[in-house]
Amino acid sequence: MDELAEDPVWRSIAKVCMAVALIAVLFNMTTQWELEGHFQTWSFVRKSIAKVVSSGTVWAGVAVYAGWKLSRPTVAFLGGIVASVATLFIHYVVGGVLDFVTGWVIHLDGTNDLLGNLNWFAAAALLCGPLGLVGWMAAKPSGAGAVARCVVPVGALLEPFVMGCFSAPFMGRPWAERYSDYTSGVLLVALGLMGVAWALWPRDRGHGQLRRPFST
Repeated sequence: MDELAEDPVWRSIAKVCMAVALIAVLFNMTTQWELEGHFQTWSFVRKSIAKVVSSGTVWAGVAVYAGWKLSRPTVAFLGGIVASVATLFIHYVVGGVLDFVTGWVIHLDGTNDLLGNLNWFAAAALLCGPLGLVGWMAAKPSGAGAVARCVVPVGALLEPFVMGCFSAPFMGRPWAERYSDYTSGVLLVALGLMGVAWALWPRDRGHGQLRRPFST
């Protein structure tokens, strides 16, 4: 375990898991004053960011990133699962602790219920192994690698339309809720376009894989 903790690959994966889990908790925190209709500008900003960070694209990207950093396909497959499950675990445990400590002031929009979200752990176990392999392939400067690198950006482009960000009901909802749907959709599309441009940017095939040559 000590060797694993000191491995720069696994440390970088752990940092991404922690960042996604904690940022998602932070921006899903709703104060009682916000629920009473105050701080609507902050509510708009918070919800816009929360909807991006909580998107399927970002969470799938955790598994893809893990596979990207790992140099063997079997390890990348398992790494995608481990990274995703660890991110979910951190997210819900931290949310549960914060809810226990500050629940009278802060509401956590479902991020405090570990047992009630076991379906997401099952989904991670089933789907994130293949996503780890996508990340492993994405590190190769080849045509197949370019296709793999497009998976997450294309997901970001499609998700706002699949999830109805641009067709959400407009009337009868607070303006912060309404406009955060549109804003998060625009942000995902913008990130997707930048991601596709990066994925298709010409690579020098003579330099082998795009990842650093760690042995893990």
